Amino acid sequence: MKPALRHAPSLFACLMLAACGGSDHSTSQAEAARVTVAGQAAGTMPFVADISLAVEDMANVDRISFTIAAKPGTYSKPMNATYTRAWIDRTGAWHAAEKRLVVPVFGLYEGHANTVTVTTAFRDGSSDVEQVTVNTAPYSGTPPYTTPVVGVARKAGSDLGFDYMLYKPNLHGPAVVDADGNLRWFSGTLPVVSGVQTHFTGDAFYIGSYVAPEMFRVDLSGRVTTIPLPPGRYTNFHHDLSAGKRGMLAEWTRATATSPRWNPSSRKSARTARS
Repeated sequence: MKPALRHAPSLFACLMLAACGGSDHSTSQAEAARVTVAGQAAGTMPFVADISLAVEDMANVDRISFTIAAKPGTYSKPMNATYTRAWIDRTGAWHAAEKRLVVPVFGLYEGHANTVTVTTAFRDGSSDVEQVTVNTAPYSGTPPYTTPVVGVARKAGSDLGFDYMLYKPNLHGPAVVDADGNLRWFSGTLPVVSGVQTHFTGDAFYIGSYVAPEMFRVDLSGRVTTIPLPPGRYTNFHHDLSAGKRGMLAEWTRATATSPRWNPSSRKSARTARS
């Protein structure tokens, strides 16, 4: 009995600490941030929406990702993407004064109630998961890629080796279509461009203008940056744009005394230079 009596006070103290909340539990960074959906707005391009998150404490946010649930009756993998903390800081997606984080969600289905899951990951390994419904209107613009002619429909379990494909049409900007035939991204109302002069690398499309000596960088969230060509004799892009050993390989139209510039209506071009 003596040994039991000798250890009883320390045992009693441990029980008291546990009863009073003296455990190892601490608030996670996700709990401290108190993330909630604050709103949504149409993006700068079709098939893109900006989801606003209210974040009480942004200091420990590591990355944020979204997933768009597959539309019933389709079999392409769900569209998903992750934005790093470096991307958030670089693009100004965090509005500190309002404690608001804006997340561009691209690849939405047109004319559909899209179920979007937004996951905010923190440096301690914790995460917050929010779900929001994004209703989109039917797309009626040009080109009419929303009415495909389906020869053989994709079936459940069919492995095509891809789920999304890039269209590079001659008279419109580039578009992305999934393997079920749904239009999921389009370059929108850019200045006159041709999808032929398009190259995708990293997180953006590079599109050469066929009427001016300039290129457009269009990222998936809809941000557009105009890149002028160096001054010289080349007037516009012509034909393909593809990856090179360093940078990209382009074909340009060169102005001459008899043929100053390619005329899109006549479909004729001046001499072509390869770089």
